[in-house]
Amino acid sequence: IDPRNMSPWFQSLIMRLFKGEPTVLGLLETNPFPDTPPNFIRITLCQYRFTDAAERERTGDWWKRTVVWVGPAISIRR
Repeated sequence: IDPRNMSPWFQSLIMRLFKGEPTVLGLLETNPFPDTPPNFIRITLCQYRFTDAAERERTGDWWKRTVVWVGPAISIRR
């Protein structure tokens, strides 16, 4: 997956994270970059599904996550 082929809103999200834009960081539960904007970001694509009743009972999890793709670290700095 090439980051340049990602949707425009996702590209905008990534660029704003690189710039440390407070309005975007405010959308996150916690700021993963409290001191300075990141130099690199790695994108991981996951597929989620609801667990069934037996799996929920056994694990306590509502969701099952499967990693589909892990991208290379990207940067806007040269």
